[in-house]
Amino acid sequence: GPHSRPLTRKARITKFCYHPHPMYRILILDPDPPGRAQLAKMLSANGFSVEVVDDVDARDSSPDRYSAIIADASADPMTIAIDLVSQAEHGPDSPVWLMTDDPHIAEEVMLLVPRIAAGMPNAEIINQAWQQHAEIVLCDDRDEMVQVSDRYAPEHLQILAADHDWWLAKLSNYGSLFLGEGSTVTHGDKCSGTNHILPTRGGSRFTGGLNVQKFVKILTWQKIDQAANRSMSAVGSRISRVEGMEGHARACDWRLRKYFPEEDWDFNVPEVTDLENRES
Repeated sequence: GPHSRPLTRKARITKFCYHPHPMYRILILDPDPPGRAQLAKMLSANGFSVEVVDDVDARDSSPDRYSAIIADASADPMTIAIDLVSQAEHGPDSPVWLMTDDPHIAEEVMLLVPRIAAGMPNAEIINQAWQQHAEIVLCDDRDEMVQVSDRYAPEHLQILAADHDWWLAKLSNYGSLFLGEGSTVTHGDKCSGTNHILPTRGGSRFTGGLNVQKFVKILTWQKIDQAANRSMSAVGSRISRVEGMEGHARACDWRLRKYFPEEDWDFNVPEVTDLENRES
């Protein structure tokens, strides 16, 4: 597990340790109690944090906004600290995170943030966010920083590190990315032109910010001919039956019997007479 070193009234520096399963909190809203129990058991066995709830309002009460900075030894600690403070002022429960592979950067930022906050008119809010919700994650190298960041899936992610193209190619989960010291989250919020409606609560694991594609209606269709049913219905039938969906299976079974009446199948395909109960 992770090895952490709590620091009194400050953010904590955490040594990241990779776990093979994402530690997502999964809320199960399935109305069928047996189905919920079965799904919860399966997810728990695979390392997920699971909670069965009856109402969507029972969702995670953690803060909406998450902002993070990735920094290497080339970064300016003052720039990092200033930008962390700028995001901590969103509220006393606003998490701000720093991922770095340089212990000097980590220690300097730990010292600088409280000093900067002390001169702010909203120092109480910033200090509370920093002391109770901030994290500095000390990683072994830049690959691990990518791993940590993608697990956290921040709304805003700043890169204060060399080789911007490498980070752009490797990172996958963020609402909006700010490359280089010249870019700060304030620019994206107020004036740079990228959309400020961004995924929160780790939503960047599966979606990006608001864009024109969100207003495009996507329609899907399929047309499967008789020949293709030899494989498609064979697969669909077996999967459905394993899932206990007998009606789904028989929709495929019927096509197999209709289109290939002479076929000797090597799995259970009910005869036509069995598909229609003539005695009822």
